[in-house]
Amino acid sequence: MMELSLKIATEAQDPGALDWANLDVAMPELADINAVPTRWTNSAAQKAQLRAGRQKAQQTQDAINAAPAVSALLKNAPQGVGI
Repeated sequence: MMELSLKIATEAQDPGALDWANLDVAMPELADINAVPTRWTNSAAQKAQLRAGRQKAQQTQDAINAAPAVSALLKNAPQGVGI
């Protein structure tokens, strides 16, 4: 199921193929079916912390990527005009 969705998403360059799967529900159930010890999995709070960290890292990377354009705007801005 996920393998096919991932293949479609990759080949079509459309991550929408993965949208229908609720991994927050599926993964714990798959772990249970496969007898994965609960101590191997993250709690809801741990998942939230990991996701927040990834979001912050992405925001930082977006700011780094935008820096050259912002710098060019500031360099080319008329003198005496504050941004």
